[in-house]
Amino acid sequence: MPFKYWVLIGIFVMIGGIASFIVLEQYTTSQRQFCMTCHYKQAHSEFWRSSKVHPENVKCPQCHAKPDEFIPRGYSAHSERVNPNCIRCHKDIPKTNEQKGFKTNPLNIKIPHKFHIEEVGAKCTDCHSNIAHDKQNPTTNRPKMTTCFDCHEEEDSKKSCLKCHYDWEA
Repeated sequence: MPFKYWVLIGIFVMIGGIASFIVLEQYTTSQRQFCMTCHYKQAHSEFWRSSKVHPENVKCPQCHAKPDEFIPRGYSAHSERVNPNCIRCHKDIPKTNEQKGFKTNPLNIKIPHKFHIEEVGAKCTDCHSNIAHDKQNPTTNRPKMTTCFDCHEEEDSKKSCLKCHYDWEA
C-alpha cells in the first residue's frame, strides 16, 4: 500500500481515538447513567435533582474526584475528598466571617465561616451536606436550621435567633 494511504489511515485512527476519548470523558464525568453504576438504589429518588445553588456546568467530578485527574477515576463522597474541592472554588469563604458575596442569602443568615473552620474544626460538609444532593422536599440545597442544632443548643428567644438572622424581625 502506498505511503499516502497509511497516512490517511493513521489520521482516521487518530481522529477516531480522540473522538472516543472525548465521548468517554464526557460520559464518565457528566452522565447520570455512569453514576448509576454504583448508585443504582437511588435511581428513582429526588437525590439527582440539580442543585439550585451551583450552576449547570458544575458536574460530579468537580466535587467528588481528585482535582488533578484529567479523566477522573476515584470518585468519593467522603469529606476528605469533597471539602478540599469546596475550597478550590470558594477560596475566600474560610478566610473571613463576612457575608459579602454570598450568591443567595434570602434570610440574611450570618454564619462566621472562619470561626467555625479554624476554632471549631468544622468541615464544609458538616453543614452543607445537601449542597448538591438535597434529600428534603422541597429542595433548597441550603443547610437546614436543624443542622445548626446538631452543635448548638436550640433556644426559644429572639436573642438566640438574632445570632444568625441579623435582619430578622420576630
